[in-house]
Amino acid sequence: MPPAIISKNNLIINSSKDKINNHKLFWSKTPNADSYELILEGINSSTILGENYFEILNTSLQDTLYNLDSTNLTNYNSFRWKLRSNVENKWSDFTDYYYFKIQSENETQPLVDKEIAEAVEELVLRLRYSSYIDEMLLAKRKRRKSICAAARSNFKIENSV
Repeated sequence: MPPAIISKNNLIINSSKDKINNHKLFWSKTPNADSYELILEGINSSTILGENYFEILNTSLQDTLYNLDSTNLTNYNSFRWKLRSNVENKWSDFTDYYYFKIQSENETQPLVDKEIAEAVEELVLRLRYSSYIDEMLLAKRKRRKSICAAARSNFKIENSV
């Protein structure tokens, strides 16, 4: 069974080195756990390429906390992390990802909720492909009209004989 993460999800951390270095990722102790594996990834977001994830850290820990180090976090401003526990040489499943963002002093934009991001992505795709969908629906409607017109004309011919 994976450990339960206690750290807050979608956390925003001030970009000063002191605040980053004083922040800890923490989780509950798994009974009889020998160690924990922590994976920390940087997120590179692009409107064209989407999100790409780059592993920054993969470490084994004995404790139930990890102190963030600003030197590992210089290339990205959005991150995600997960962990798992090792009990008697058997690894648990990984936890779900937890996210955090490092925000500069003058940045006021909040971290976007995953559900909102997915809804926006769906809307963008619908808008991007709406003309194709409209064309397909119009073609289907025209085809249906022509089939109905042919059926009506056949019905009139059969009934007039």
